[in-house]
Amino acid sequence: MIASTKNASHLETVRRNGPAAAREKTLQSQADLSDQVEALNQLAQVLADAVKSLVVAAEALVLAKVSDIELGIDFYAEMQRYELLLIQRALKQTKGSQVKAAALLKVSPTTLNSKIKLFAGRAGQANERTARFSLLS
Repeated sequence: MIASTKNASHLETVRRNGPAAAREKTLQSQADLSDQVEALNQLAQVLADAVKSLVVAAEALVLAKVSDIELGIDFYAEMQRYELLLIQRALKQTKGSQVKAAALLKVSPTTLNSKIKLFAGRAGQANERTARFSLLS
């Protein structure tokens, strides 16, 4: 229906103003569409940058969250929470590669793997592969 409306509009332009005017109108429409596509691409980039900034800010808030010291805190539990967050972040950054994540964290891959298994075991996970993917979430 839209195509037939456009065709009718095009034919009417040709009838009224001749083929040159119809070509001019078509070129103008194409230029308008190109401008709209460019504006949408720029908007998409601005939104992507905003999302990245929000993710960084959210990660900073999670990493900075510390329990209320006045109520007393479990030092070792807080250290493990922080350690888990760092491992998750490194695995996300490296798209799940334990070797690359270990390099980012400046620990051996064996150490990282044992920590992943430890955290997975506490969460009741079945194997290392499942553990790695659960740490990515």
